[in-house]
Amino acid sequence: MKILINNDKTKNKNLEYDENFWTGKKKITYDGIVLNKLNKNTYEYNDGTTVHYFELKGNYLFGITIKMFENIVQIREKLSYLEIILSVLVLLPGIFFGAIGGAIGGACFVLNIFLISQQKNIWFKILISVFLIIICLSLSYIMAYLVFKTLF
Repeated sequence: MKILINNDKTKNKNLEYDENFWTGKKKITYDGIVLNKLNKNTYEYNDGTTVHYFELKGNYLFGITIKMFENIVQIREKLSYLEIILSVLVLLPGIFFGAIGGAIGGACFVLNIFLISQQKNIWFKILISVFLIIICLSLSYIMAYLVFKTLF
């Protein structure tokens, strides 16, 4: 997920936030300079003349903000209640089929969060979630059927 912000809070310079969804590796670039990671949430901006520290807060679910130059820049908004409810509904069918179904449901849950958080249209979010509910239910049923068929 790559996000580019350029506004008054960033002093009209490009702030680029890049995070790998699966590994969580983060890369922050400000005004063309890659920031040095000091610890888990603190990054150092050094352009040769001045040194500033950027503090990263939050995560993919609860929103991401960066405190820079005494301003708080919103990188990603937190998930809405509708998005959380839709994602839990995707998880539920898999849980009824045991551990394998729960693993399939968990994968569909994460995929649903990733897909619907990028959409603006509420009906498209619902459509994606219904589609993933059907996929989760179908895969869980097929896996349970195959397990029972091999055991009995």
